[in-house]
Amino acid sequence: MSSDHRTLIRFFNTFEPVTSIYADMIPALIEAGFDIEVLQSRSEYRSGRAPLDKRIDSIHFRWIRIPAGFRHADTHFKKVLAAITFAIGSALYSLFGRRASVNVFLTQPPLFSFWGVVLKRLKGDRYACLIMDVYPDCAIEMGALRRGSALARYAQHVSRMIWRQSSGVIVIGRCMRDYVAASGVPAQQIHVIGNWVNEIAIQPIEPQDNPLRQSLGLQDDFVVLYSGNMGRAHYFDGILEAAHLLRDLPGLKFLFIGQGARRREIESVCGSDGMDHIILMEPQSEQDLQYSLGLGDIHFISLRDNFRGLVVPSKAYGAFAAARPVIYQGDSRGEIAQLIIEKQIGIVVGQSDHTGLVDAIRAYYDSRNLVKEQGKRARDVAESQCSYQEAAGQYHQLLQQLIEGTRQ
Repeated sequence: MSSDHRTLIRFFNTFEPVTSIYADMIPALIEAGFDIEVLQSRSEYRSGRAPLDKRIDSIHFRWIRIPAGFRHADTHFKKVLAAITFAIGSALYSLFGRRASVNVFLTQPPLFSFWGVVLKRLKGDRYACLIMDVYPDCAIEMGALRRGSALARYAQHVSRMIWRQSSGVIVIGRCMRDYVAASGVPAQQIHVIGNWVNEIAIQPIEPQDNPLRQSLGLQDDFVVLYSGNMGRAHYFDGILEAAHLLRDLPGLKFLFIGQGARRREIESVCGSDGMDHIILMEPQSEQDLQYSLGLGDIHFISLRDNFRGLVVPSKAYGAFAAARPVIYQGDSRGEIAQLIIEKQIGIVVGQSDHTGLVDAIRAYYDSRNLVKEQGKRARDVAESQCSYQEAAGQYHQLLQQLIEGTRQ
């Protein structure tokens, strides 16, 4: 079938972190009969991801990269500039290019989904909002926008208007669904499709079979691993205190892999007296992800209470695929916390419950059978509930539903 007779779905987002999501989802959508376009900035804020055009080989896929004038958006100024150039370039492309049946706007750049309202009125294109993080609310919680200010109130008003006028709002967790619904979006307009892990690419690996663990000299240690973004929404006070209190346990290591605004909190502790059991590493390449996720015997994930419903720490799905239990520090009503409790694949402790966090680490340290038992259940969850095939099927069904609504 020629592209002229296939339905076009167009995705918008500035930066590359969702590349792995696209790489899993888009081939399934193409197979289902869609043409797919992805608009992204040429600027990246993290290297190491294989380009989309190298991962998706199809005449029914186009990857349009908007020039920004620099390769890496490694400063706040460059990130803002990349967002502006992306907004202008992708607006012009979508305005004068082929009409899309559905335009899907991701979170970045914040509020750019307003362009969906414009395209809807000018060209009749429907649009959907795929919310990975709720903006501008996240910016308010981070302090980038002053709570209660006229600008903050206006930005929230605009975001809610965009959601209500869309054909659908896709959220990645039940807590996020509840938050968006509380803002006045009709329940039937909100669709929960969680993020996922490619459980085929990420397989469980035993410590003795992990070359990365061997190279780091961790083969005989018990490792608590944090792997992922170290952003303002995350919380490290508890795990760093636990590392201090448990520093005398033989063979216990705390390993942190990632970048972000809160990385300096961990850097300040690394190398200090009595804390040489804390290890800090740079993000690993996608090719090494299976091995880096396998470095931990257990995984640690945190989310500040005020970000519940605004952010879902999807790094948990990688831990599940690696067959590792998760200690989650945060509100027990969050999506990942609920999943851990429901499936019995980890332990949830409150943000202020540092004693509970220490006890949780001790429980796993003292019982390797518990680690294996919960890790096996976690892998089962990754293969059934958090698989990319399941999510791709849900996206196909929803997009088809939105298209059929267009034809009514």
